[in-house]
Amino acid sequence: MGQQLLTRYGVVTREVAGAEGLPGGFSAIHDVFRTLEESGRIRRGYFVSGVGAMQFAAPAAVDLLRALRTPPDTADVAVLSATDPANPYGALVKWPEAPGAPGGRGPTRSVGARVVLVDGHLTAWMSRGLRSLLVWLPEHDPERSRHAEALARVLPVTGTDPDQRSASVLVVDVNGAPALDAPIRPFLEAAGFVATAQGLQLRDTASPSPATPRQRRPGRWDAAVAVDALPDVAVEDLAPIRWPGRRRDA
Repeated sequence: MGQQLLTRYGVVTREVAGAEGLPGGFSAIHDVFRTLEESGRIRRGYFVSGVGAMQFAAPAAVDLLRALRTPPDTADVAVLSATDPANPYGALVKWPEAPGAPGGRGPTRSVGARVVLVDGHLTAWMSRGLRSLLVWLPEHDPERSRHAEALARVLPVTGTDPDQRSASVLVVDVNGAPALDAPIRPFLEAAGFVATAQGLQLRDTASPSPATPRQRRPGRWDAAVAVDALPDVAVEDLAPIRWPGRRRDA
């Protein structure tokens, strides 16, 4: 079980054991992790701030965390299901405070919801149906614009239909306020979104593919043969046609 948790999360804390509903909690696997640490197979340290200090990680996960200290030249963006183990928020670490969330509602690890990570930082949470956004942006530029542009760039590919993804993206509210009043609106419009009565929508401008002609189902008269298709047969030699449902002497 301990090895499975390391493979799934990379870094295992008490919060991870609680999110997985592990019988006995973190104490049930603590001795196993200590044995793996003493043998040099895993590492122990304070890798993630804001959670308990007792943390164990796979060596590859530690190397990846160190690599994120210096942001790449191009923003590294990941769109994940909110329930994906690769999403640490809500399991490994707590969700950040939702800015302006209505009624105190915040992000959840619910089916259908998605998260956008930019350079490893939580930038947005999208509700099921992609109509509501919770956005966290850095306070200052150029990091703020970098995250906003990256978010606007990936929204068109978050639809559920692989062929018509852009047509399904409609942002109604951002951080509990109308999307038309959101500070991120200029970035969305630069990515192709337009203002509508409902919010910001990315219209699909691609011309629809020509419809495939429907194949007519054979009817009961399809077996009838035109007279001129049988030039060697006299009309009087053809059997009389009986209409369905009519009596023979009619």
